[in-house]
Amino acid sequence: MTKQEIVDFPQQGILVSIIIGFLGSGKTKLLHHILKNRHLQKSKMKSILPLIFGIR
Repeated sequence: MTKQEIVDFPQQGILVSIIIGFLGSGKTKLLHHILKNRHLQKSKMKSILPLIFGIR
C-alpha cells in the first residue's frame, strides 16, 4: 500500500465501537453519558444498536 492509500482507507470504512463488559460494569451508564454529552454528540457516531444476549 502506498501512503496515500493508507490515509484514504478510513473514509471508505464504517467506524464501529463495541462496548462489552460483565453485568453491572457500567456499560449502560457509559452510553447515557455519551448521549447526554453535547461534545460527544457532535462526533461521527450516527447510531447506537443495542444487542442484548445471554450465554447459557
